[in-house]
Amino acid sequence: MQALRLGPLVFGALSATLAACSASEPDPPTLEQRGLPHDVISLDRVPLGEVRAALADAGFAELAVEHGVNLTKVVYDTIDAQGAPILASLLLAAPSDCAPVAVVNYQHGTAFGRDEVPSRADVADADDRSVPALVFAGHCYLLIASDYVGLGVSPGRHPFMHAATEASAVVDAWRAARRVAEQQGIAWPKDAFLVGFSQGGHATLAAAATWPSDSRLRALAGISGPYNLSDIQLEFTLEGQSPVDSAYLGYVLSAYAHLYPAPAASAYLKPPYDRALAELFDGSQHIQDIIPNLPATPRELLAPEFADQLERHEANWFSTALAENDVDRVTPSVPVRLYYSQTDEIVAPEQSVRTSARMRAGGVAAEAIDIGPIDHLSSWRPALGNVRNWFDELLAKPSATSE
Repeated sequence: MQALRLGPLVFGALSATLAACSASEPDPPTLEQRGLPHDVISLDRVPLGEVRAALADAGFAELAVEHGVNLTKVVYDTIDAQGAPILASLLLAAPSDCAPVAVVNYQHGTAFGRDEVPSRADVADADDRSVPALVFAGHCYLLIASDYVGLGVSPGRHPFMHAATEASAVVDAWRAARRVAEQQGIAWPKDAFLVGFSQGGHATLAAAATWPSDSRLRALAGISGPYNLSDIQLEFTLEGQSPVDSAYLGYVLSAYAHLYPAPAASAYLKPPYDRALAELFDGSQHIQDIIPNLPATPRELLAPEFADQLERHEANWFSTALAENDVDRVTPSVPVRLYYSQTDEIVAPEQSVRTSARMRAGGVAAEAIDIGPIDHLSSWRPALGNVRNWFDELLAKPSATSE
């Protein structure tokens, strides 16, 4: 694999979370102990005709697929934010009648409910958790999609927008899927690609920074991803352009309050949200259940002094935590494409442009690609086929590290 270069400020979370474990606690699992599969559950065998029909219903009729798809759920070992062992789940999608040409790790968008994950997705849903499995596995790729820590079968709260656990869950899912493929006699490709939508774009850059040396990473793509949380995305969210902004901000606040030293909730949230927020984001509710219990704008959610601090870019516990989870300084040595829409109302499109520019300044073959006027939740649709075609083109070329 080609080396990855990291900027000086990136990924405090990746090292700090493990270092925070006290000497009296058990040692964190070794890499050999992570990514071990436990339960392997066959979910569905989708014939080619049904793959094509499902993709046509999802608006992908023009995207060629040539193979049926076998869907498997795998429960595997990874680590939580403190470096302790925890179970997670993933979806493995394999073509039914060809040796896979490459591995694609797909990182899904934000899930508020723990059941809104790839391993629970139905191919008839036509959403960003089920369609990628058919798009890639139906075209002879092997697709892996982690549910992330705290979602799917994983216990506890989801550490939303926490770079370290996103990275470990994704990389350990790759390890677990490789072991399952070996057990099932599926040929394991050397080449790998990363792609993610929304939160998955953030997770994609996080995973790229710690990608395994025994896998040849060829490229990565982000779709409408929030890469700079502490500056661009925070300011964009506080503007309250979308009716879901309060939910996204509340999700991050709730997650970080459980991950970092935080004051009492009354110091940063208005009543009654200082008492109610934690229960709203425990994984038991979906976005449609959460929105009626939150104010129309993020400003109404926050304690006035705390909101003023954020708008003035003054340092506090939350802004410091956001900065630790910025991934816009990850500098891969593989090609990168960051897709965005100028009319995105939830994730600031500017960060795709700035992050790709920063990467180019570091010598990366990075592009920011405008997919046209489309809302955030639909933006993965026009980008996904473009990403697959790009991966096909790269596979047709010899890798710089080909053996």
